[in-house]
Amino acid sequence: MAENTTPIGEDGKPTLETAWMWPTEDGGVNGVKIDTERGLIQWFDEIGCACGDSDILQSYEHYAENGPAFPNAPEDVLAGLAAAVTVLNPPE
Repeated sequence: MAENTTPIGEDGKPTLETAWMWPTEDGGVNGVKIDTERGLIQWFDEIGCACGDSDILQSYEHYAENGPAFPNAPEDVLAGLAAAVTVLNPPE
């Protein structure tokens, strides 16, 4: 049986990962962050940090209809993003 490795917050509830970064083939770094307060997915191209403006803003609805704005993101990032969006914006 696999061990449950879901991170637990100080309140005892599971935490939700909402930001990811990954290296690009040309040595840069891309990223995606979920803005849970505004209900938006922020995509960053060639970032140094996630402190500036995103390159692409995507609503949960647009994501559900069209998929990720950066489809070349690693599979683990896309899987984590899909899981988080499902929790934050469950299908009706």
